[in-house]
Amino acid sequence: MKPYLLFPNKFRMIGWLLFIPGFILGVACQIWQYQIPGFTLKLRETSSLLKPEYENFTNELALALVVAGLLMTAFAKEKVEDELISKIRANSLYWAILVSSLVRLVYITLHSFNLDMFPDVGYTMFFIPLLIFKLRFRYLITRKKDIYALDNLYYLPNRPYRIVSAALSFFLIGSGIYCVYNFLTAPDFLNTLANFMFLPLIAWVYTKEEKEDEFIASLRVQSMQLAVIIYYLMLLIANIILYSVPFLYIISFSTEIIAIAFLIKFNWQLRKYKVMQGGLAL
Repeated sequence: MKPYLLFPNKFRMIGWLLFIPGFILGVACQIWQYQIPGFTLKLRETSSLLKPEYENFTNELALALVVAGLLMTAFAKEKVEDELISKIRANSLYWAILVSSLVRLVYITLHSFNLDMFPDVGYTMFFIPLLIFKLRFRYLITRKKDIYALDNLYYLPNRPYRIVSAALSFFLIGSGIYCVYNFLTAPDFLNTLANFMFLPLIAWVYTKEEKEDEFIASLRVQSMQLAVIIYYLMLLIANIILYSVPFLYIISFSTEIIAIAFLIKFNWQLRKYKVMQGGLAL
């Protein structure tokens, strides 16, 4: 399994140099409402409920430093890149997305029943996939010295999960789009369903192909890595050009964006491969 979309090894140190001050600045913003003096710009002629006349960009700077730093530290090459490291990276991505989805499920369930004990946690959940990946990756690097000592990765059977998860995904994505454009008039049950659209998407991501081989395994890790990078790059761009509600949508739908990006990349590459092999991709 060849290394894919990785920064040079020296970027890990650069990432830490970005992440640590960004994290400290972010904590200061959230806890003490700290704002860098002179970092405020006038963006509008008048203020409204969600769009103030003046914007301070301390939060945006902290977020940019943290996200860029995490990306560099998470996806920097090891000094020695071999088959074991590639397998560890695949294993870590697998668990990062799965565990972050479970955390998201618990949070949304509690929120739906007005039991959320930490209401501000939802705005920081976009960190979870990268943090879990980093923790899992470093743990396996330290503990697993043999490729055969790695845990097997489990996927749902192709039938009936593939068609069921795909159908539910399209239905819930449609419900979510409707709710976004009609957020004042959309029925409550559609809003609730839209909150859970990530579940069938993740089930689709974690469903086996009819034939699993080394190429499929390699394609999975490449697609998942690209999907994670795409989401965090979107977050960085949104951090610069979007404000208020549109930016919160980018944060809130982290799991969905990663899953959709994965499915597009994975199935596109798989279709090309099957066409080259003389078959048809479903």
